[in-house]
Amino acid sequence: MGHLVQHPTVKPTSLTEYYARHILPPAGIGHPRRLLVPFAGSGSEMVGAIRAEWEEVDGIERETPYSTIADTRCRNAEAHVAAQKAKQAPVADLFNVAAE
Repeated sequence: MGHLVQHPTVKPTSLTEYYARHILPPAGIGHPRRLLVPFAGSGSEMVGAIRAEWEEVDGIERETPYSTIADTRCRNAEAHVAAQKAKQAPVADLFNVAAE
């Protein structure tokens, strides 16, 4: 983190994650939870959705420099989420069976 994204409407990813969590459908409804961001820009909304654990996040951006930035930011967010999940200790279930 710590770098500035040069885009006219960049948003704090903590704010976009907050919004993404509030519209996230419940898990287990039979299909992946997908989000389409039609004007992706530098990817702030997409990063927030990845952090909020949407299963599929797609963006549309016509400006190549911004789509390149968004792609990099999304890959970094996915790596961060995966690292956080890997750190979580397994939890035993109610019947004292060790989690796999």
